[in-house]
Amino acid sequence: MSGNKIALAVALALSLASCTIKKTGVLRSPSSEGEQGTVSNNSGKTAAEQAEDARKLEAAKASESLKNQKSIALLLPFQLNRIAGMRPTAEDVKRSALALDFYQGFQLGLEELGEKGSKFSLKVIDSEDDNFRNTSLAASASIKMPI
Repeated sequence: MSGNKIALAVALALSLASCTIKKTGVLRSPSSEGEQGTVSNNSGKTAAEQAEDARKLEAAKASESLKNQKSIALLLPFQLNRIAGMRPTAEDVKRSALALDFYQGFQLGLEELGEKGSKFSLKVIDSEDDNFRNTSLAASASIKMPI
């Protein structure tokens, strides 16, 4: 063996020797996370039952996360109904510029709040700059807020 191979073998042996296996002898039940000294004995449950309990706990946490998520409907006059053809023209972009600027600023604000842990679901809707459409959107079930 060359010197490099010996050094590599010694380094590998030392790194494997320093690894330890962490044993956990006591499992706590999900309901006792905040309680001190409560120990759960899972000897009566099979591995499949324990896995099913873990999946149920994850599903409950995901459901709770969705309940805490705020839903926002943002109505802006993009006037996408006025675009003729498949490609927007410079005039179409100018007409929607104010709505686009507002949307980008609003999105930056939501991203900043998201970094602080807040969760939002944003739905952007084109009001088409039409009063009748605004009235019908205000009455629609898709953007009504629960009271």
